[in-house]
Amino acid sequence: MNKRKVKTIYNQLDELYESSKKLEINEETRVVIFSDLHLGDGSSKDDFIQNAHLFQTAVEKYYFSKDFHLVLNGDVEELQRFSIKRIKSKWKDIYELFRRFDEKNMFHKLIGNHDLALCLPNKPESEFNILHCLTLQTTAGDMQVYHGHQASMVYEKLNKLVGYTLRYLANPFRIKNYSIAHSSRRQYAIEKRVYHYSSYRKRVSIIGHTHRPLFESMTKAERIKHKIEALCRKYIELESDDDRKSVKKMIKSHKKELNKIFSKSKPPFLAVIFIILYFMCHACSIQAV
Repeated sequence: MNKRKVKTIYNQLDELYESSKKLEINEETRVVIFSDLHLGDGSSKDDFIQNAHLFQTAVEKYYFSKDFHLVLNGDVEELQRFSIKRIKSKWKDIYELFRRFDEKNMFHKLIGNHDLALCLPNKPESEFNILHCLTLQTTAGDMQVYHGHQASMVYEKLNKLVGYTLRYLANPFRIKNYSIAHSSRRQYAIEKRVYHYSSYRKRVSIIGHTHRPLFESMTKAERIKHKIEALCRKYIELESDDDRKSVKKMIKSHKKELNKIFSKSKPPFLAVIFIILYFMCHACSIQAV
């Protein structure tokens, strides 16, 4: 990425930090962070439905009773596919749980790219205060919590187009959510920008967006290898020629990306050095906070 683009993204992230809500935390403070719930309407196209019971039980029985701050780090509602009215109608118990945290001033709801409509002109009503960024202030330094789409150059410009595609083209054909979370190349680009920004500003970042837990602690090449292995196992189990053709295409794409990495890779001893400067929070699995 050229210097002009880097400067633009760093300015975007600096503005987030400067305008963020500040929350002082100490050794006694408890905070749990979820992202990318993608609440829908309860249909087969709703990505949240398979984890709904797990999420509600964990949050209500443990985190609420133990006085945790609940931070929802973006893409809470899937507004690119469903209306807020349909979402709230389906998940009344979930929203009631959010209200209970809010009544204790321990609820922090951040915006993502899939619920960005909540902050745009003609926005749907939201009963909760919507944040773009939350800063956790500690004696060791600040931790900047934001969804992660802000590390892209065009996230707001493309949001409406993506929303139209999902709602009017993907929904009728029951196509599951396909986004940055499924693109290895784009995942890596976002994560790399956030990593370098955190290193430059000497400030920890906590993001969601890519749906990848950081503490897989694997290089990009290793992650792609694992994906290829999983697809190969899946290919053997498939009976439909169309399904096999689709998986074969994905394997070919991953292999091409892997070859590209190996063609310009650094010496092995440089490729395995990790400095933890940012964390990933993930929906319903609480893989890193």
